[in-house]
Amino acid sequence: MKKIVMCLLMGFLMALPIVLAETELPEINTLPNSPLYGLSRAWERVRLWFSFDEAKGAEMEAEFALKRLAEADAMEALGKSEFVPKLIEEYESGIKRVNATLQSRKASGLDVAALNMEMEKLQAGATVRERIQTGLQRVEDIKEAVVEHEEDKVPVIEENGNETADEPEKSSDEEPVVVSGDNFTVTITENWKFEPMEIAAKKGTQITITFKNENPADHEVIIGDRTILVSGTETITIDVVGTDPIPFYAPTAMLFGHTGMIGRILVN
Repeated sequence: MKKIVMCLLMGFLMALPIVLAETELPEINTLPNSPLYGLSRAWERVRLWFSFDEAKGAEMEAEFALKRLAEADAMEALGKSEFVPKLIEEYESGIKRVNATLQSRKASGLDVAALNMEMEKLQAGATVRERIQTGLQRVEDIKEAVVEHEEDKVPVIEENGNETADEPEKSSDEEPVVVSGDNFTVTITENWKFEPMEIAAKKGTQITITFKNENPADHEVIIGDRTILVSGTETITIDVVGTDPIPFYAPTAMLFGHTGMIGRILVN
């Protein structure tokens, strides 16, 4: 199993497209997960409402569409992928609205020089959109690999009624050490592994995990639905709900084939 995951992830890495040029995205002051984001979007609507010039209104639409793309780029980088599809959809809708105005004014023989420039910027943003979507797909592929890794450990019932565990291939003779409690230290070792790889916690409790990085590289660690960057020592508090294991993993390290960078919290 470990060899399969490693080959799969290395294949994803080699399949990544090379982005040669991207449009310059506008600066953004608030993100969709900010309490002030609603106010920012409301101000955009006010600006459009008081824009009585069709061309100026379309130029603002182009500006806002690029902002949605910049926000999608930022949210994807932060690991907040749940915001990205809607932002990409709004970016694409903005392109359609700007293009409709452009074609209408062109058919009427009106000046469209400024709108042409805005459309070029919007169309150049397609490279950013493709990169974002590729990043999202990589995350989904890694999650699937983690799920597959977990499923290989689910007990199965043999025909004689005995329960056995279908374990993945192991590169060492030792079984993973499971540490129990509510306060843990997980070390990212020099040889690209989590130690321990498995920790156990009780359902309904709150646990604290301190990630200690002894590896020469900084690592983005995804644990449940949260993401942290571990350069030295980082501590995170987790509410243990449900009974399913909670995975934690370093996606970038996994892309380079370091399958020891997958761990899980067992819930009992």
